[in-house]
Amino acid sequence: MKYGSILLTLVFVLGFSNFATQAKDKPWKEFEKAEDAYKDKSKEMEKLAASSDPEKAKAYSKLAENYDKMADIKKDAAKNAKRGKWDKIDWKEYEQIEKENAELMKSVSGKTADKVDKKCPVCDKAAKK
Repeated sequence: MKYGSILLTLVFVLGFSNFATQAKDKPWKEFEKAEDAYKDKSKEMEKLAASSDPEKAKAYSKLAENYDKMADIKKDAAKNAKRGKWDKIDWKEYEQIEKENAELMKSVSGKTADKVDKKCPVCDKAAKK
């Protein structure tokens, strides 16, 4: 029984350290997940643009375009991270797009960016800023 609990503890510790090492060694995976999420958001905005009045359609189309750009930025960030070139990742354009998206969301929802309804289809973390 004593050896069983020691063995179980050893397996747990080694398994956890292996999991932690994998997560630490592959931080670009989060960038890849974000890329996919932004592609999905872009498709969602395109659908909303197709079913909205002309003024909102224009904003939704711009949001779709911006989400595509954000996906590309995350894709490039993942590539650079894989190569260990963290200094090559530039977030300036990404941050500008986030700000623009907050304004676009405000225009389609009729609310200020900090008051956007959580159930609104265009809500995003940028609206919280």
